[in-house]
Amino acid sequence: MATAADGKSLQDADAAARAALTIWRDDLQGSPISPWLLLRLVRAGSRAGLADQMQQVAESITDADIRTRARLEVVRSRLASLHGLDTDGLDKEPKQPSSGQILEAICRHNARYQSSSSLIREIDQWEPTLRALGYIGAALGQQDN
Repeated sequence: MATAADGKSLQDADAAARAALTIWRDDLQGSPISPWLLLRLVRAGSRAGLADQMQQVAESITDADIRTRARLEVVRSRLASLHGLDTDGLDKEPKQPSSGQILEAICRHNARYQSSSSLIREIDQWEPTLRALGYIGAALGQQDN
């Protein structure tokens, strides 16, 4: 699967990711699997356009830090497929330190499609430890334009 996901064709990567997801769902779900291997599955599946299906894999990862990395991969893939504002992303994502990179990615995406002042007003309501990441995302999104 890694070879197909790392560069062959998108069709090969898609087929390999789907096969790996099926094996995980049918045979391995609930088994003790290395969180790093599950992260690789989430990355390959998200890059192959299977972000929705990879959400379940990401949530099953037992290590909190690796689970956050996997969730970030799913969010980035979802945002890449959006051609407009992510209206629910900031509302649904918990405002906690473990979600900081995810919040930054959503802010960066949304800054491309909405006025920075309305986004900044929303970020101003967050707790101080998360505001910096929101502001960084907003600034990067403005630069992306």
